[in-house]
Amino acid sequence: MSELASTNEHKRASQPDLGRLIERASTHRKVLCGYSGPYSLGVGNDDVGEPVLRLSVPNASGEFPAFVTLVGKRVRVEVLTNWKPPRPLAT
Repeated sequence: MSELASTNEHKRASQPDLGRLIERASTHRKVLCGYSGPYSLGVGNDDVGEPVLRLSVPNASGEFPAFVTLVGKRVRVEVLTNWKPPRPLAT
């Protein structure tokens, strides 16, 4: 393994457990900044493999942070627009 790969691996290992943290209402409040429309919040990796929060909204109607701090770690927020919320199945 190259030195760069082991360094990147170490950075990923030191990131907070985002999967667990997005279950908290406080995390959603930090990311949403008062936005009250439909959304989806998930976890992904950026181009270099660092964990990011992925916020999907129907349009760019709100202002969202580029980064949030969770358990002392700065985490990037990617905002994806043109997302369509799921529709309930007809009964």
